[in-house]
Amino acid sequence: MRKTILFIALSAGLFSAAFADEPASVATVEAGVARPGGVYATVAAPDAFVCAQACANDALCMSWTLMTLPEGRLCELKAVIPHATQDARAVSGLSARAPAFARLTGRTI
Repeated sequence: MRKTILFIALSAGLFSAAFADEPASVATVEAGVARPGGVYATVAAPDAFVCAQACANDALCMSWTLMTLPEGRLCELKAVIPHATQDARAVSGLSARAPAFARLTGRTI
């Protein structure tokens, strides 16, 4: 019984890995898009690349938004992938850990 369960679990893992759309290192960037909500950390960041790196280096982060405000640029790290809204002050992105179906829009880096 244990061998059967182990075989099924290993087979499922191989099956899902074989059908991954993109490599895990690819992230999505969306210019002019905000993803409001789900913020667990906010850090100062000079540009979208630094914000994306902060997200990539944090195991909890699934998405991020860099907001350009009068007081500076703030990078919002999010543990979820909130709905996208248009906002000229924002650049958002999805972590490479985000599910492939969520990364269908935007451009990849």
